[in-house]
Amino acid sequence: MSKRPPPSAGPLIPKHRKGIRFLLGVRRDPLRYFRELAANEGAYAWIGLRGQPVLMLNDAAGIEYVLQGNPGNYWKGDVNKVLAPLLADGIFLSEGSQWRRQRQESTPGFTTPRLIEMTEIIVATIAEMLDQWERRGKAGEVIDLCAEMTRLTLDIFLRALFHVQAGEVARDLRDSLGVVLREAEGRIWAPLSLPQKWVLALPKYRNAMRMMHGTVTKLIEERRKSAAQPDDLLSRLIASYGSGAEDQRMLRQQILSFMLSGHETTAHGLTWSLVRLGTAPEVQERLSREALEVLRPGAVAFEQVRGLVNSQNVFNEALRLYPPVWTFSREAYEPDRIPLDDGSFVELPKRGIAMLCTYAVQRREKYWPDPDRFDPDRFLPEQAEGRPRAAWFPFGGGPRFCLGQRFATMESTLTLSMIAKRFEVTLVPNQNIFPEPIITLRPNGKVLVTVRNR
Repeated sequence: MSKRPPPSAGPLIPKHRKGIRFLLGVRRDPLRYFRELAANEGAYAWIGLRGQPVLMLNDAAGIEYVLQGNPGNYWKGDVNKVLAPLLADGIFLSEGSQWRRQRQESTPGFTTPRLIEMTEIIVATIAEMLDQWERRGKAGEVIDLCAEMTRLTLDIFLRALFHVQAGEVARDLRDSLGVVLREAEGRIWAPLSLPQKWVLALPKYRNAMRMMHGTVTKLIEERRKSAAQPDDLLSRLIASYGSGAEDQRMLRQQILSFMLSGHETTAHGLTWSLVRLGTAPEVQERLSREALEVLRPGAVAFEQVRGLVNSQNVFNEALRLYPPVWTFSREAYEPDRIPLDDGSFVELPKRGIAMLCTYAVQRREKYWPDPDRFDPDRFLPEQAEGRPRAAWFPFGGGPRFCLGQRFATMESTLTLSMIAKRFEVTLVPNQNIFPEPIITLRPNGKVLVTVRNR
């Protein structure tokens, strides 16, 4: 009779959750696989990924501990290196003193005084889009929400934080980013794969990378040549790096990190919000009444955003059902003992990976009764009372929580309210819209709607 291995030998991973067959099964439908795994196993489940033990952590107390309770023991890990060709030393992937420096130089761009200044820019940019929608709606045109929200969020980001306009670059950025993210997502769950540098040398990847880096280089060059030097995030980033090749490479990666995270995830959150609103006319009506009451004629002030409770709850509920970053991970520097909701613990070995699957946790019935139902009222204070904080974490948590959370929430709340105030949005029938997990959680194709003036 064999002896049970001691704790130092690491977790016992079931054979059916490691190896080639396991990875092939995950690749077929990762969202379904991990959601069912969380439902069947509860607080946590072990899987194997290329020789490393992975703790799929579905427990709110455990998630809060990893992100907030003991963040110094965790780093982004080798899994996230699939994004290195795109983001390399930017704030999303950097660690230690480099990350602290980047966070420090970027934080002033997202303070309350800055958000107050940005409100006018955000409202004006949304209004421009809605004026176009009015003309297109009267002409009977169909509107693609994916394209519109991508263009809008990139335009808001560039105007508010970089003082430049997006123009037609939004579509090309979305397409190029999609090419690279699909490669990265496929590589994570691939049983075998070619070296990434070989794959990225293929024309479609090389062209996508060239487009994104070329866009950033143009922004830097134009700002340096400009007589106007506004005190914005772009100017501060440029001033923070020297003229040497390595500094300039890091500057490009830092700007690209902000550009992509600053519009890509928000665009998806807004698109999913409008998808669900398109099938819930009664919720649209509630948003419309709220917007008419709160957004009075004249300039919209920052303080008014707090009154748009229903709109913010719609956005929060969309992020619950379709978190833009559907899963992320942390790798342990040293062994750790992670506490769980029920007072027990799970042991994570050194170099073990904590997998935090927002999509699965935010659809756990333990935290969210009738979890597939779209119900923005879940976020009302009386319904949220007693729910663990880390049962909802689309912006991460702890020291590395998303720096742009307040900015993204404000622009999304205003966008949904201003749309509902002017239009009734209806999904074009017979569309098969479902989430595509490619690092971010995009709709699988176009999302077509019609708009009608209220």
